Amino acid sequence: MRKSESDGQDNWISAAILMLWGLLFLVGTVVNLFAEDFYNALAAAGLSIFFMSAAFFFYREDHNCFDFIFAAQENWQEIQDGAVVKCDGKTLSGTMTVVQFQACISLIFFSTISHSRYYIVGQDRRLLPAALYTLVTVLCGWWSLPSGPYRTIRAIYSNLGGGKRSSLLALLRK
Repeated sequence: MRKSESDGQDNWISAAILMLWGLLFLVGTVVNLFAEDFYNALAAAGLSIFFMSAAFFFYREDHNCFDFIFAAQENWQEIQDGAVVKCDGKTLSGTMTVVQFQACISLIFFSTISHSRYYIVGQDRRLLPAALYTLVTVLCGWWSLPSGPYRTIRAIYSNLGGGKRSSLLALLRK
């Protein structure tokens, strides 16, 4: 299986756009501090920290996604034969369900869909990543025409529905 769009290859683009959003709010913080508007400076600083933290999270998610796929591919034959394999503290089997969340991140005329790493249903906690991907989509997804609003609604709908689900075997056969 090669690394495809759904495996998180656009996360570095999303991380860069989120970092840009964070830098824009950081500039806003400095401007508001010079204007002695401390409440707006505090709000802009909070948003700057949020966006820069989300950029780091998206970057890390890309690496985690790749590591998971690589580990599953190393055990492809055993998984295909129906065996249960232990890998990095996780139990992998062909019938297990994995889920992936989406975030739409836009800036003017550019919009991208970013995917989370694969979360194993029943083994991984998925509430925080789902909430983060949805929150980033709500804040950053709308700001592109014409595709931003459409992609934003699609990503929010997917995340609120529990994410994009697949069996590990179907994922490895791609």
